[in-house]
Order: sequence, then C-alpha cells, then structure tokens
Amino acid sequence: MAKPRTNLSESRLARSLVERGLVMADVIEGLFQSCSESQGLLTEALVKGGLLSDWELSKIACEVFAMPFMPVDVHKPVDQALEGLDPEFLKRWCLVPLARNADLLTVAIPGAISPQTYEELARMSGCQIAIVIGSVTSNRHWLDSNL
Repeated sequence: MAKPRTNLSESRLARSLVERGLVMADVIEGLFQSCSESQGLLTEALVKGGLLSDWELSKIACEVFAMPFMPVDVHKPVDQALEGLDPEFLKRWCLVPLARNADLLTVAIPGAISPQTYEELARMSGCQIAIVIGSVTSNRHWLDSNL
C-alpha cells in the first residue's frame, strides 16, 4: 500500500501547537509521556485536559496538514466502509471510516494519525486511504455508540 503523502503524525501537530504558542513544550512532553504509558492519543489528551477545544484542535490540524474537515455529524459513515476492519483497531486509534468507493476508503481521523496506524489501516482494508480531519469528540462518540 502507498504511504501517506503527508506526515500526519501527532509529533508534527504538537510541534505546530508549541510554535503557535498554544501549548507549552513541557506540557506537550508530559502529555506524550502520559499517552505513551496509557496508550492514549495526544489529541484526546489535549481536548480532555481542556488545553484546546475540540473545534480549535480540528481547525489547527486542518491547517497544519492541509486536509479537509469532515466530522461524522456532517457526513454519516456508511455501513460498507466498515467491511473488513477490526472494530477494536478503529476504537484504539479513534478512526471512523466514512465511505468506501471501490479501492478508496475515506477515514476521519482525530487530528493526527501515525504512519504505522495508516499503513495497518491500508493493509487491513486493502484500500488506498483518503484522510479527512474529524473531531476527537464526535469520532469517539460515534465509535462508542456504533461499534
């Protein structure tokens, strides 16, 4: 499968947040450590910790990664998008497959995605992956309610 054309990693997003003066570097470092220990996501920690609103984080991720914003509240996922995907994998990484068209799978991410997660998703689905930025809260809510 093709690798993502853009670095959509949490570290790139975190660097941008620090450069913009939105979150202090030591706070980001602490969150990375905490997320590493708990196997959590930096984006969820930022929102749950009240450091950024969900909307603000999504907006910044769209700017940093030059990706469109498409939350699940606006584009409801279609059932066929889930075919062949492990629900636990989707929950773990807070990924919501929105649509599948032949060998193209459109997925809403919670602001960032690691290259390894991207590659595993492409392998698991057998599709090219089109990424859109979703929101942390709406992705998590949809996953908890539907999987």
